[in-house]
Amino acid sequence: MSMDGKKRTSPLPARRAAPEVRPPEFLEKKFDALYAAACAALERHDPCAVRGGACHSMRVAPERHKKYPFCCPGCEHLGAEGCTVESLYCRLWLCEPLERLHLKRTPQGRVPSPLLKELRRLRREAERWGFQVFRGTKQESLAKAARKQKRLAAAGTKPGRKGSV
Repeated sequence: MSMDGKKRTSPLPARRAAPEVRPPEFLEKKFDALYAAACAALERHDPCAVRGGACHSMRVAPERHKKYPFCCPGCEHLGAEGCTVESLYCRLWLCEPLERLHLKRTPQGRVPSPLLKELRRLRREAERWGFQVFRGTKQESLAKAARKQKRLAAAGTKPGRKGSV
Protein backbone atom coordinates (compact mmCIF):
# COMPACT_ATOMS: atom_id res chain seq x y z
CA MET A 1 0.00 0.00 0.00
CA SER A 2 1.16 3.49 -0.76
CA MET A 3 0.84 6.44 1.56
CA ASP A 4 -2.37 7.54 -0.18
CA GLY A 5 -4.00 4.17 0.58
CA LYS A 6 -3.94 2.86 -2.96
CA LYS A 7 -2.68 -0.60 -3.70
CA ARG A 8 0.53 -0.61 -5.70
CA THR A 9 1.02 -2.88 -8.65
CA SER A 10 4.46 -3.59 -9.97
CA PRO A 11 5.10 -2.97 -13.68
CA LEU A 12 7.54 -5.90 -13.60
CA PRO A 13 6.35 -9.40 -14.40
CA ALA A 14 6.22 -11.93 -11.59
CA ARG A 15 9.40 -13.93 -11.16
CA ARG A 16 9.38 -17.51 -12.32
CA ALA A 17 9.63 -20.01 -9.51
CA ALA A 18 12.97 -21.75 -9.20
CA PRO A 19 13.00 -25.45 -10.01
CA GLU A 20 12.90 -27.72 -7.01
CA VAL A 21 16.10 -29.34 -5.88
CA ARG A 22 15.97 -32.85 -7.29
CA PRO A 23 17.99 -36.02 -6.63
CA PRO A 24 20.50 -37.34 -9.20
CA GLU A 25 18.13 -40.16 -10.25
CA PHE A 26 15.52 -37.59 -11.26
CA LEU A 27 18.11 -35.61 -13.23
CA GLU A 28 19.21 -38.71 -15.12
CA LYS A 29 15.59 -39.56 -16.02
CA LYS A 30 15.00 -35.94 -17.11
CA PHE A 31 18.18 -36.03 -19.23
CA ASP A 32 17.14 -39.33 -20.84
CA ALA A 33 13.65 -38.00 -21.60
CA LEU A 34 14.99 -34.78 -23.15
CA TYR A 35 17.60 -36.70 -25.16
CA ALA A 36 14.97 -39.15 -26.45
CA ALA A 37 12.63 -36.29 -27.39
CA ALA A 38 15.41 -34.44 -29.23
CA CYS A 39 16.50 -37.58 -31.11
CA ALA A 40 12.87 -38.35 -32.03
CA ALA A 41 12.36 -34.82 -33.36
CA LEU A 42 15.55 -35.00 -35.42
CA GLU A 43 14.65 -38.44 -36.73
CA ARG A 44 11.10 -37.36 -37.57
CA HIS A 45 12.17 -34.25 -39.50
CA ASP A 46 15.63 -35.46 -40.67
CA PRO A 47 17.06 -31.92 -41.04
CA CYS A 48 20.68 -33.01 -41.54
CA ALA A 49 19.74 -35.57 -44.20
CA VAL A 50 23.01 -37.50 -43.85
CA ARG A 51 23.54 -39.46 -47.03
CA GLY A 52 26.75 -41.14 -48.09
CA GLY A 53 28.68 -39.76 -45.10
CA ALA A 54 27.76 -36.13 -45.80
CA CYS A 55 25.12 -33.89 -44.26
CA HIS A 56 22.78 -31.56 -46.17
CA SER A 57 24.92 -28.54 -45.31
CA MET A 58 28.03 -30.23 -46.70
CA ARG A 59 26.30 -31.11 -49.95
CA VAL A 60 24.95 -27.55 -50.34
CA ALA A 61 28.13 -25.72 -49.27
CA PRO A 62 31.07 -28.13 -49.62
CA GLU A 63 33.59 -25.28 -49.22
CA ARG A 64 32.55 -25.00 -45.57
CA HIS A 65 33.30 -28.67 -44.97
CA LYS A 66 36.58 -29.35 -46.71
CA LYS A 67 38.11 -31.21 -43.77
CA TYR A 68 35.17 -32.47 -41.72
CA PRO A 69 32.00 -34.16 -42.98
CA PHE A 70 29.74 -32.89 -40.18
CA CYS A 71 28.96 -29.64 -38.39
CA CYS A 72 31.13 -30.48 -35.38
CA PRO A 73 34.72 -30.26 -36.64
CA GLY A 74 37.37 -31.00 -34.07
CA CYS A 75 34.98 -32.54 -31.54
CA GLU A 76 36.60 -35.40 -29.64
CA HIS A 77 33.31 -37.33 -29.81
CA LEU A 78 32.95 -37.21 -33.60
CA GLY A 79 33.18 -40.62 -35.24
CA ALA A 80 32.85 -41.79 -38.83
CA GLU A 81 29.04 -42.02 -38.49
CA GLY A 82 28.59 -38.89 -36.39
CA CYS A 83 28.47 -38.39 -32.62
CA THR A 84 29.69 -41.27 -30.47
CA VAL A 85 28.18 -40.09 -27.15
CA GLU A 86 24.81 -38.94 -25.80
CA SER A 87 25.43 -35.22 -26.09
CA LEU A 88 22.07 -33.63 -25.32
CA TYR A 89 22.99 -30.07 -26.07
CA CYS A 90 24.38 -30.99 -29.48
CA ARG A 91 21.01 -32.55 -30.35
CA LEU A 92 19.19 -29.34 -29.51
CA TRP A 93 20.53 -27.02 -32.19
CA LEU A 94 20.99 -26.88 -35.95
CA CYS A 95 23.95 -25.51 -37.87
CA GLU A 96 23.55 -22.04 -39.36
CA PRO A 97 22.60 -23.14 -42.91
CA LEU A 98 19.93 -25.51 -41.56
CA GLU A 99 18.66 -22.93 -39.09
CA ARG A 100 18.11 -20.54 -42.00
CA LEU A 101 16.31 -23.26 -43.96
CA HIS A 102 13.94 -23.80 -41.03
CA LEU A 103 12.98 -20.14 -40.70
CA LYS A 104 10.10 -19.46 -43.08
CA ARG A 105 9.92 -15.92 -44.42
CA THR A 106 6.53 -14.24 -43.94
CA PRO A 107 5.37 -10.62 -44.17
CA GLN A 108 5.53 -10.56 -40.36
CA GLY A 109 9.14 -11.77 -40.29
CA ARG A 110 10.77 -15.14 -40.02
CA VAL A 111 8.70 -17.91 -38.48
CA PRO A 112 10.45 -21.01 -37.12
CA SER A 113 9.46 -24.41 -38.44
CA PRO A 114 7.81 -26.97 -36.14
CA LEU A 115 11.21 -28.66 -35.74
CA LEU A 116 12.91 -25.42 -34.71
CA LYS A 117 10.11 -24.64 -32.25
CA GLU A 118 10.40 -28.10 -30.72
CA LEU A 119 14.20 -27.93 -30.42
CA ARG A 120 13.99 -24.47 -28.83
CA ARG A 121 11.42 -25.68 -26.31
CA LEU A 122 13.59 -28.68 -25.41
CA ARG A 123 16.67 -26.43 -25.18
CA ARG A 124 14.90 -24.12 -22.69
CA GLU A 125 13.98 -27.16 -20.60
CA ALA A 126 17.57 -28.45 -20.73
CA GLU A 127 18.87 -25.05 -19.68
CA ARG A 128 16.37 -24.92 -16.82
CA TRP A 129 17.86 -28.09 -15.37
CA GLY A 130 21.47 -27.12 -16.10
CA PHE A 131 22.25 -29.59 -18.90
CA GLN A 132 24.04 -27.02 -21.11
CA VAL A 133 27.30 -28.80 -21.86
CA PHE A 134 28.07 -28.25 -25.53
CA ARG A 135 29.97 -31.21 -26.98
CA GLY A 136 29.74 -32.88 -23.59
CA THR A 137 28.90 -36.41 -22.57
CA LYS A 138 25.88 -37.44 -20.56
CA GLN A 139 28.08 -37.72 -17.47
CA GLU A 140 29.42 -34.17 -17.94
CA SER A 141 25.89 -32.81 -18.37
CA LEU A 142 24.65 -34.63 -15.28
CA ALA A 143 27.62 -33.34 -13.26
CA LYS A 144 26.85 -29.77 -14.32
CA ALA A 145 23.17 -30.20 -13.45
CA ALA A 146 24.15 -31.64 -10.05
CA ARG A 147 26.32 -28.56 -9.38
CA LYS A 148 23.36 -26.35 -10.24
CA GLN A 149 21.18 -28.36 -7.87
CA LYS A 150 23.74 -27.86 -5.07
CA ARG A 151 23.76 -24.10 -5.70
CA LEU A 152 19.96 -24.05 -5.57
CA ALA A 153 19.95 -26.03 -2.33
CA ALA A 154 22.53 -23.69 -0.78
CA ALA A 155 20.65 -20.56 -1.88
CA GLY A 156 17.18 -21.89 -1.15
CA THR A 157 14.60 -22.42 -3.83
CA LYS A 158 12.12 -19.70 -3.00
CA PRO A 159 11.02 -17.68 -6.03
CA GLY A 160 12.95 -14.47 -6.48
CA ARG A 161 15.67 -15.32 -4.01
CA LYS A 162 19.14 -14.37 -5.16
CA GLY A 163 20.87 -17.33 -6.75
CA SER A 164 17.69 -19.08 -7.84
CA VAL A 165 16.74 -19.59 -11.46
